[in-house]
Parts: sequence; C-alpha cells; structure tokens
Amino acid sequence: MLKILHSHRILRFVLLFATIPTGICAMQAHVQEITCKQDTIGTDSVSRKVELNEVVVKSRRKIHKMDQDVYIPTPLQKKVSVDGYDLLRNMAIPQLDIDAITNETTVKGKAVTFFIDNHIVTNAHDVKQLSPSDIMKVEYDAMPTGEYAQYDCIVKITTIRKDRGGNIMVAGMHGLNKNYGDYNGVARFFRQRVEHSVACAETYSHDLDSPVTQTEHFVFPNRDKLDKNLESRASSQKRRNRNLFYNFHYYGDSTTVNVRLGYLFRKPETRIDYQTNFKGAFDRAITSLEGSSESSCSPYLSFSSRSRLAKRQRLSFRGSLDYSNNRFNYLLKEGSFENSNYTKEHYYRLVLGSNYTKSMSKGWTLTGALYNFTERSRTGYLLNHASVNGGLTYSETLLEAGVSKRWAKMLTSLDGGISQLFYKIRGEKHKSRYSPRIAATVKYSFTPSFYVQYRGSLTNSFPTMTMYNDIEQDIDTIQKRRGNPNLKPTTIVSNSLNINCDINNWSFYAMYDMFISWKNNAEFVDYDNGYFLHSLLSEGHYYYTNPEIGVSYAQNGFLLKTRFGAEHYQVTGRNGLTDTEWYIKSSVAYAINALNVGMYYTTYRHGVYATLEHWSCTALYGLTVSYKYKGFAVQAGCQNPFTDYRSHSSLLTQDYSKHRYRIDNLKGKYYYLKASISLDFGNKKHAYTDADTGKSINSAIMKSGL
Repeated sequence: MLKILHSHRILRFVLLFATIPTGICAMQAHVQEITCKQDTIGTDSVSRKVELNEVVVKSRRKIHKMDQDVYIPTPLQKKVSVDGYDLLRNMAIPQLDIDAITNETTVKGKAVTFFIDNHIVTNAHDVKQLSPSDIMKVEYDAMPTGEYAQYDCIVKITTIRKDRGGNIMVAGMHGLNKNYGDYNGVARFFRQRVEHSVACAETYSHDLDSPVTQTEHFVFPNRDKLDKNLESRASSQKRRNRNLFYNFHYYGDSTTVNVRLGYLFRKPETRIDYQTNFKGAFDRAITSLEGSSESSCSPYLSFSSRSRLAKRQRLSFRGSLDYSNNRFNYLLKEGSFENSNYTKEHYYRLVLGSNYTKSMSKGWTLTGALYNFTERSRTGYLLNHASVNGGLTYSETLLEAGVSKRWAKMLTSLDGGISQLFYKIRGEKHKSRYSPRIAATVKYSFTPSFYVQYRGSLTNSFPTMTMYNDIEQDIDTIQKRRGNPNLKPTTIVSNSLNINCDINNWSFYAMYDMFISWKNNAEFVDYDNGYFLHSLLSEGHYYYTNPEIGVSYAQNGFLLKTRFGAEHYQVTGRNGLTDTEWYIKSSVAYAINALNVGMYYTTYRHGVYATLEHWSCTALYGLTVSYKYKGFAVQAGCQNPFTDYRSHSSLLTQDYSKHRYRIDNLKGKYYYLKASISLDFGNKKHAYTDADTGKSINSAIMKSGL
C-alpha cells in the first residue's frame, strides 16, 4: 500500500489483484482500486473509486542475486534483435560466447544448458523460435549449485505468460554465396494456463569443395619407415536434417508441466576424392573415391514437471525416450577394386530423473537428485563380404546430494554424488565402475555489484551422461565401433575463480580456471596394410590453466565486450609437451532506433589435448547489420570476408606423427541473410509493459520477485 501525502489529502492505492511473475520489472495490473479520501471538507467525507490501467516498476539492467545474475533486456535490445540468440548477443553477458552463424553457446569453452520457463531445452531451435519481445529476463549462472550442480553453466530464460490468443513466428538464415540454409517456424496457441505449439525446423549445409592435405609418418615394429601424403577434396552435406515436434506446456500456480513429441530426420551425404602417395617401406600411388549416404529416422518423447510443495519444498521430474534407425551406405573405389558395405543400427536411449529441494530456516537448503541414463545400440554391417554384428549397452545411475547455506553476503554449497556405470560391448563380459564426484562452491558479495566466486571439484572420470534427444550418429567408414573413451579411469581436479565488479554501465571480471588429470590414456594407431602400430602416450598428467580478464559496456544502444586471456597446456611423460596460446575475443555494436550494426573478432582457436593432438584455426571475424520494423526483422552478415578459414591439427608420438590442414568454406568468405517475422493474434492477458531499466528498484515486492 502506497501513501502519497499532499496538503491534507491522502491517496491510498490498493491493488485488488496483480499477479507478479518471478523476475518481471514492469507490470500491467488489470484491475486496481484507488480510494481517494479528503479528511476534512467542512463536515462532509468524500470517497470514490477509479481504475488504474497500468503500474510501471523501474529496475536496473543487471540485478545480482546470491546464486546468479539476472539480466533484464531493454526495450531497445528487444527492438533490434532478430531472435532469442540475437537478443542474448545484444545483452552483453560478459563470458557468454554465441557463434553468429551456428549459435553454438559456450562459457569458457564449456557447453551451456538452456532452460525456458524452468524446463530444459532439448533442441537448439527452441531459443531461435523465441520472439525477443516475449523475453522478460535472463538468469545466468556460471557455477550452478544444488538442483543444477550437474551442469557446467546454465542460462534460464523467462517469457511472458499469455492467457489467450496465439503467436506465429517464422525465421530463416540463407547463405548468399554458400549452399547453407537454416529455417524454422512455430505456431503457439494460448488458453488460460495451457500453451500448445507446433514447430518445424530444417537445416542443411553443402560444402562443395573442402580441400584437405594430410601427412603421416609411421615407424613399424621392425623399424621400417613409411611416409603417407594425402590430398583430398570433399563434397558433403553433414547438417541435413529436419525436426518436427508438438509441445504442450501447462502453467499452474504451483506446478508446471512440459511434454514434447517429435520426429527427427537426417540424411547427410559425402563424396571424397583422394590422391595418396606412399614412400618408404614400399612405394605406390593410389587414386580413390569414397562416397556415403545415410538416413536416420528418430522419433522422440520428452517430458518434465516442476512443483512447489508445502513447507518450502520443490520437486521436479525429467525424462526422455529416443529411438534411431541409422542406415549407412559406404562405397570405396580403389583402382579396379570396389568395396561397399551396408550398415544398419538400432539405437535406443532412455533418461529418467528426479530432483528434490528443501529450503529450511536460517538460510539452509538441501537438495537430492537421482538419474538413470540407459543407451543400447545394435549394429550390423558387411566387411569383406562377411556379415559382422556389434553393439554396446550401458546404463549409468547418478545419485547426488547437496547442502547450501546463505548469509546476507555469502553463499556456500557442497554438492557430492556417485555414479555407477554398467556397460557391455557385444562379445565381452559385463563391466562396471564407480565414479565419485564432489564440488564445493563459495560466493561472497562485498557489495551488490562486487563479488568473488570459487569452485573446486574432484572426480575420477568425465561424466558420460547423455541428455535428451540431440541424436547425432557418426558411423565409421568400413568398420563400426561404438564405445566411450571416457570409460578409462581418469582423475580430475579442477579449480575455478571468478571476480565480478559492476560500475554504472560497466562490467569488469577476472577469471582463473585450471584442471589437472591423470593418468593419461593410451593412443592406438591402426594401419590397414597388415600392420598394427601401438603408441603409448604417457603415464604422466595433463595440466591446463586459463587466466582471463574482460570488460563489457552497454548504454543507449552502444555495446562493447572484450576479453583477453591465455591457455597454458602441459602434458608430462615420454611424449610430453608444453604450450601457451594467447587470445582476444571482442565485439562492438551500436543500435539506433530500429537499426543495429555489430562487429566481432576472435583469435580463434587453439588447443592441446591429453591425446597430444595440437590444433589451431585462423582468426574469426565478421560484420552484421540488422533492421527491425514491428514484428519483421532482417539481418545481413559476413564472416571472414577477406580470408579463408583454415584449421591445422597435429599428433606427435615417438613412432607416429600426423599433420592435417583443412579449409572450411562454410566459415570463410561467407555472406548470409537472416530474416524473421513474429505475429501475435487474439486477446492476450498478462502482457506486461517494457521495463525502463534506467532506474533502481525501490519496491520490496519486485526485489523479492527477481
């Protein structure tokens, strides 16, 4: 209740009902009652009621909470953004990297898990199909704890709830000088607490000419030496797929439910011409042709629910069921010889899990989670005119528990768990292993805009979990091998430190990330000319450190984000190496009215892995220009317009070395056009006004809601 005093008049504003969803910064209340009373007008008392159409609450662009940062998109950012990913780029979240073309989203090189209205995103097109005007807030957490402790980084998007009407959004991206297309459309229908949506997404990329040069050096067990030089030109359609799905979403006061039924179809094709020269133990030259065609049909079902129970408890369920029939045709021509095979794979995956959270007095919170991931693959193929059958079955059960404590300026969390993995490769005995994991997180806020966060973790394996329905099957040529190299025991200790400071519209941060793993896995090299070569990498350790500093600025349509850091790699042992790679990642954009112009540059990218594979790519840079009028938006862009995009990888051991150079035509000298249209229809309720983020929040209700 607000009291406004003016002379002898008192106005009392009583909001009869105004639903405030979590995190919104501006509210339109449908019915408000204002009682105006004048204390003394002679001996009479006057009272009357009027309706107030709108109440606006103003907030900052970024609100720091103890467990996450909340970003509120400005009206200008929404106005110039083409889709959900484009809005995230325009919001200048400091450590969030989003590829301008593929929309691949990472933080410190790790994958980001998206949640939309508290439900996990199972397809990358979900974020594309969000209308920027419907996004109210974005929550970012680079070190999630409790319920989300199993994820590296999470981004939670909250959208506007609508009671009735609907929305149709169609968007697409097309290469102007490359055969590339990415199209999607969605129709949403709202009725009270229920949302129905039907969507279709199709993606393809056809690289007509990708030159590859590869050199290999072998040392055989009898010490004979062989050099192999290979030049190839590939024509491929590796991202040719179509995804159709129906989505049901129920919004309740205490329970939300999401169910999705979909169908994924893939048909990539590849054609490669080889010229291979052998020198050393024996000399010969080979001209060969490899061609493959593959089709995969995958129906899937996913569901999730989230409920608030009595006594400050929360319970959620998640699950999915996938199936894929993967057919693969492979043809090899070498001189007058011809070999072909036909591979068919039946692949199943089942995921079931539940999470429980209990908030107690004095800032204590308990969490518990139980998940099971089961995969099964049955494969048959022809090898030298003989039928070969293979397969892999594995099931992993993950049990996790956590406890956290909150103070006025500090949060501490201890999350631990254990996974039990059972797996069986066809023809072998069942095997099992345990993988304990534990993580401790501490966050201290000196002020609402200055905080330090640390996480340390220990595990003896990489997580082998596979979440939901993103099925991308790779079938090897000639032979089919399924298996997970992470089944080998590897101990990992990691530490991460993040310091953040916001000053007005500036955001500064410093980050230090490191991990050490041991023991290293062995590397096996096969050669198909009657020889088998074995190279053991080492029994040492792999040590990685990554310090980084960054700054971002956003005000009045101007956006600046830059980061500078170094990656240091050290692999010990017989084949050890040490290397340090420096990098810069920068972007700048300016929006005025409905026009937005942006540029980006990244010294992208380097890496040395525990398998001793060292790789690097040329710099990535580009320009985007977008214009938006009401619900229609268009964007033109280019990437590496003056240079080819080249990559180089090498593998070095005592008895074997390999160097590979490749030109990626879909990333270099590439021009594209992107467009989207979003139309609303019908009468909508709970349609909230845009937030003016130039002021601070003074409402205690809104602060708690955020």
